[in-house]
Amino acid sequence: MRLNIAAFEMVPENIQKVAGLISRFLKKRGIPHAVAGGMAVGAYSDARMTKDVDIVVPAEAESVIAEIAERVGGEISRQVLQGQGGISIDLLTVVVRKVPVDFLLMPSEFPDDLLDNSPEVDGLPVLKPAALVFMKLMAARTKDMADIVEMLKSGRIDKDEVVDYLLEAGQDDMAEELESYAMLAEHEKSKKRPK
Repeated sequence: MRLNIAAFEMVPENIQKVAGLISRFLKKRGIPHAVAGGMAVGAYSDARMTKDVDIVVPAEAESVIAEIAERVGGEISRQVLQGQGGISIDLLTVVVRKVPVDFLLMPSEFPDDLLDNSPEVDGLPVLKPAALVFMKLMAARTKDMADIVEMLKSGRIDKDEVVDYLLEAGQDDMAEELESYAMLAEHEKSKKRPK
């Protein structure tokens, strides 16, 4: 794994500041967490724009999220996202300094080590590649699939390590799906090579 040291160069400064503020607050409360979404994707591919902050936290962090909302004078909005295999994921959103912060509460079906060994970029923990790919495959949206292809094309993630992680997590179907995205990434890379 090679991190993109310019991962956040396309992320507006106010969003970076809010991400740092929230991360420091969670660290002080002893809450394991890692940035996901566009900011994390930029750590393993080309930097990319984003309009919000996505943070994965354990389900027990809900009371701390309520404390954040109270401190900023905001409200919490709740959505339930449906992931692959019918897994429900609670998404709590709090607007902090006009920036939407989406907290994804880890359901019990997620791997226990999802937040372990999260590398840091500019002081922010970001999901390790295998965990980020797991989250993208779980969401199964078109943009998530495109993100996986871009990360594979960048060469900053090791596909075999991600496949091993998925297999250890009992996600054989996801591992198989990742193989097809790896073939697509390789095909796209070969189209760009000069002849």
